[in-house]
Amino acid sequence: MKTFRRLLYLGWLPLLGLTLSACAGTAERVWLNAPGWNRARLVASTQVVDPVSMALDDEGGIYLFLIGGEREAAYPRVMALNRRAEVIWDRSYEAALKWPDQSQILWDGQALQLFWLSNEGLYNAQLQAATGDLSGPPVLLSGENRVASYAVAEDPGGSMSIWYAGPQDSPGLYTLPPGDPTGDATLVDSIGMGPSIGYDDAGTLHASWMHYPPEEDHPKFYYAAYEDGLYVPGQETKVLEPFVGTARVYGPLLGLDGQQVYLLWTVMPRIGPRAGMATTHYLHLPPGQPASASPDRQLSIPYTYHLPYQAALPGGLEAGPRVPLPYRGTDYISAVAIDRALAPELVIAFHTKLEYLRRKEQGQVSTVFFQGGAPVAYQQISFSPGSSDYPAILSDKAGHLYATWLEGAVSSGYNVYFASTAPDIRDALSRLTLNDIGQLGPEMLFGLLGGVMLAPLALIWVVAPLVILGLTSLIRRTDDRFTSLGVILSLALALVAYWASKLAFMPGIEDYVPFSAWLPFIPPSLNLTLRLGVPLLVAVLALGIAWRSTYGRDRPSILFFLLMYVMIDGVFTLAVYGPIFYAAF
Repeated sequence: MKTFRRLLYLGWLPLLGLTLSACAGTAERVWLNAPGWNRARLVASTQVVDPVSMALDDEGGIYLFLIGGEREAAYPRVMALNRRAEVIWDRSYEAALKWPDQSQILWDGQALQLFWLSNEGLYNAQLQAATGDLSGPPVLLSGENRVASYAVAEDPGGSMSIWYAGPQDSPGLYTLPPGDPTGDATLVDSIGMGPSIGYDDAGTLHASWMHYPPEEDHPKFYYAAYEDGLYVPGQETKVLEPFVGTARVYGPLLGLDGQQVYLLWTVMPRIGPRAGMATTHYLHLPPGQPASASPDRQLSIPYTYHLPYQAALPGGLEAGPRVPLPYRGTDYISAVAIDRALAPELVIAFHTKLEYLRRKEQGQVSTVFFQGGAPVAYQQISFSPGSSDYPAILSDKAGHLYATWLEGAVSSGYNVYFASTAPDIRDALSRLTLNDIGQLGPEMLFGLLGGVMLAPLALIWVVAPLVILGLTSLIRRTDDRFTSLGVILSLALALVAYWASKLAFMPGIEDYVPFSAWLPFIPPSLNLTLRLGVPLLVAVLALGIAWRSTYGRDRPSILFFLLMYVMIDGVFTLAVYGPIFYAAF
């Protein structure tokens, strides 16, 4: 018998080890906090912080461009995915990169076009979509000019325009001939920097850039429209001169929704009480009418992850349910990525800091949709305990969305996650697998056990009920039978005191959705049922066991009944609601 008990006790050790290892591993698929997106898949890892750009060919093939290797010994890497988000081919290329940045991939109708910065030079290479073979060696497009930023856009006919500019200490904005990236560059603005361009469906090229000398605190934003994509000097107009003080400015980024042109920029204070924060602003204007530009406005999104998703109105992108805007919450928005495909509405993806579980905050990736000059809807995409950052987003001709982002890996570097709203990809990634069960089961078990370890804290909750029992002893006299009105009243007051102590000790318990700390996504329709049903079930279970242990066995003892109830209710309450306590520290 002793040997059996010893084996039983030792059996918890491998179970606990399995639980801990499962919780520490990297998830191959993760649930998202947006019903229309369903799940994301881990597709790669990288050591270089750079958004993973995407392209789609005419057959629906998906291509990702990321930087492989270490930053000191990096190289271009391209992956092809099928409609199940499975890797078809994964190619790395012998092109040594120095300080790689801003990798982009586009489909021009015949081949994949790669662009990247290396050692302050702009490079281009072409790939065959079927095999990933290079069509030729990479070409330096910027010559001797220093490049800190660039923009590429494809016109309705498949011809590409390329603009690039130098850093703040050596500005200068250039454009290459449309359709001829190896042609001679034309100087657009001798102090211009940070270009962003895009074509509308009429073939007009819209461009924005800024003047931002190091000694100034008022950057100047310029906009221009060029018919047929051909640069004509003197078309630019200053549309805004915001005061930013000592803050850093990223942008402006240009986007279109078919009706309006948008400029978005991010301001990050470097000193003062808001140092480390980030706000993103926008303005809009009718295409080609800079004089009608709106005032600058600031984006704000929900801070909570309990979101009132609603069905999207027809005619927009196929992204599933959304949260209507405006919605006052948080204005921390950075690392903005714009969908470069022309669509009925503009969608952007970005990094933000949001509430995660109870009283914790974590970096997540979200989206905002613009229509008619205003942000109209919001989605929180990632819902991860690790920081999600550096997103990229793209829409296809059917209006389905594709996104990538980076998450910090367990050991080092970053994991690359891919997700989509396309029905075939969602169906392929939505199936529950044995790996999912093997990961969620131990995570939930470990979470419950972690809450049970807090059970001694329930002793604090029993102080007030015991005081109540002592104060009401006179109305009970010596009769502990449940048929006595004094016993019922005394016990009822004691239970009320117990619940008041519990609610005071764990504020927010009424808002917490049970099991949401471990189950990545619980349908919003079940939130109210779980919030009301679980505590009611725990209370009924505790009452039943307490009754069966006392009055059910003809052992009338109100004190023993109360202690048994507190023990059962306290253990189960802390097992389920333990994350509230842990999140407070």
